[in-house]
Amino acid sequence: MQKLVLGLPATVLSILLAWLVSSQTRTVLPVEGVGSNLVRNIPVFISLVVSLLSGMTAFLNLSDLAIRHRTAAENLNALWRNCRNWETDFPDASFCEAAVKAVQGYRARLNDINGDAPQIPKWAWRATRRQREEGSVSYRGEQRGSAPGFIARLFGH
Repeated sequence: MQKLVLGLPATVLSILLAWLVSSQTRTVLPVEGVGSNLVRNIPVFISLVVSLLSGMTAFLNLSDLAIRHRTAAENLNALWRNCRNWETDFPDASFCEAAVKAVQGYRARLNDINGDAPQIPKWAWRATRRQREEGSVSYRGEQRGSAPGFIARLFGH
């Protein structure tokens, strides 16, 4: 999404810049007057903006970051689905050995997912924590002051 946000204006501006440079706009634009220098330098300004937006897109590598976020989300969702089946897969204490192996496998998968996932900046964590404490953000299934969710209890967080 961020690539689209940065890429679309750069594309529109580059098309406008190509039109301004290739057409006879210099003959149409005012030669004298208060804003004549400003109007004649519009292509220079637009080219600087296009360069900045293109550079930001290349530097931030947003498409790769989006792919990594999506892959991490899909892997976490798959792990969550496995955890949701916990009670049916291990209904009583007779499945204790299999349950321990499953938890070890879940932990290994979670470590792999976290190792491959892009890092969330500290400022984003702080902002989210502050919003949760203020009560402006809540997540489905979460109640204020309630015990940790199933997955948090499962993994000991």
